[in-house]
Amino acid sequence: MKKVLSRLAVVTAASFTAMLGITSPAYAGDTVECVSVGGYERGCITHNDDGDTFSVCDTRVDGEGVYGAVQEYINSSLGWVTRASQEDGGDPGCDKFAFDVTVEDRDVYRLKICWPADTRTTCDYDPFRE
Repeated sequence: MKKVLSRLAVVTAASFTAMLGITSPAYAGDTVECVSVGGYERGCITHNDDGDTFSVCDTRVDGEGVYGAVQEYINSSLGWVTRASQEDGGDPGCDKFAFDVTVEDRDVYRLKICWPADTRTTCDYDPFRE
């Protein structure tokens, strides 16, 4: 009986440890949206839920940058309103910005990523909730 209880305790502890590792809250709400043109990824925007930071990354060296934004849906007459944005391109690494995404039930947000940054000809969107 002691052996069975010991094994049960080990299995329970291992299962609990694995479950904690899989459900890490820091990454639970991260969202990524990328824009592709002509079969090539041009850039991505990432929302890091742990601190509400956003990264805009130009992923292709083509002489054009990308534009990333977080938008909030207000109502049917105002539609989507840009709350914060950033361009990236021409330098190594990604550019970042912060915006406090609220958790109220009525707040609906989306990521917007466009290429090229200046004309924003091609854009992709990804709605998300906090």
